[in-house]
Amino acid sequence: MANAATTHIHNVSLDQLDELNKHAAQLSALLATISGGGFQAFKECVEEVQDNTLWLASDLANKIRDGLLPLASGSES
Repeated sequence: MANAATTHIHNVSLDQLDELNKHAAQLSALLATISGGGFQAFKECVEEVQDNTLWLASDLANKIRDGLLPLASGSES
């Protein structure tokens, strides 16, 4: 039986799944700080900070999307 580092589920390694999970958790935490109760504080930040925060959220979402593509296509990236 293969070890955890080489086990693949749908051609995606556990390391890749861990990376996706990490990015999803980071994006969730980031969005929690700029929505709901945190939105007012976010709105009060200077425009550059707001732009950079949203840029970070976009980058994380893109990393998640890119990491999910092998699952949809059935191939490993």
